[in-house]
Amino acid sequence: MKFTIKQGEHYTNRRWWIWLNRRNRTRRLMYSVVLSANSWYSDKLVAYSGWNKIFGFGAWNHHADSARLVYKPDDLHEGRLIVAAYTYEAGIWTAREFSHTYVESARTMAIEAVHDADPSKTGYSFLCGCDQLFVRHPNPVNVKKLWPYFGGHDRAYKDFSVTLKKILKS
Repeated sequence: MKFTIKQGEHYTNRRWWIWLNRRNRTRRLMYSVVLSANSWYSDKLVAYSGWNKIFGFGAWNHHADSARLVYKPDDLHEGRLIVAAYTYEAGIWTAREFSHTYVESARTMAIEAVHDADPSKTGYSFLCGCDQLFVRHPNPVNVKKLWPYFGGHDRAYKDFSVTLKKILKS
């Protein structure tokens, strides 16, 4: 599915689809992700976009507890995007950079909510290509699916898209 964020907007054009498909029934989301060429931009075009969201899941109040794969442009390499694990725990967010991708390139990405009797093994598992990161979280939730949107503070400087093709767990 191709999600487009229009110039001047914060959210995708597929809001109706998001509302119909927000309930999550799995612990793992896995997609082949392609970010359009406009996903990379100079910081001169956008004063501060924050992290741009790709996909994830969380509680109904996702600003309390959630996990997402996010990206921002790599200022040192045109066309390259830094990928991070972005989590909210009790209303406090943290972004942990752990991988990268390039515009117009398909990359397998996944998030899994992991519950274990051992609290040190409970949290979220993130995947981007061959890079993996585990983030401990006391309450990994996966009630609602979260979909692409632009940044934190600013709105999209130009139209861009995120294409997600679901990968079935093998």
